[in-house]
Amino acid sequence: MDEAAAEIDSVMSGIRKNIISTSVQISYILSDTGKYDTGLYDEQKYELHDAVIYHNPLDLGHGKLFYTGVVPILEIQKRKVKSMEHAIPLLKSLASDGEFSDYIVQAYCITSDSLFVFSHTLICLRSCLQKET
Repeated sequence: MDEAAAEIDSVMSGIRKNIISTSVQISYILSDTGKYDTGLYDEQKYELHDAVIYHNPLDLGHGKLFYTGVVPILEIQKRKVKSMEHAIPLLKSLASDGEFSDYIVQAYCITSDSLFVFSHTLICLRSCLQKET
């Protein structure tokens, strides 16, 4: 039992470190949006729905970004959405490519002004308890 607890503690510690590292990288994107103005996905189209939700209605496999309308959707928010496209590969890495991807189902980021960024990576959760011994 102690070995299983130690293994779980080690995994959780590694997950925390990866999440903190990803958070730091995303904070760089947020702090220097001018550097990332062009975004990653030129073909990604965004729409303003009912003057309150700004989002990408089509899933082109690049993740999902949307503003909820808590703040007015101005040009600065639209530029921030394009900048935050750079966060999607980081979030996808946590959920599908990373060392701990067996334990992370989906990764997302919510900014203080209610911009939601989803990796849109849905995978089956596999835990160490489900692995064959």
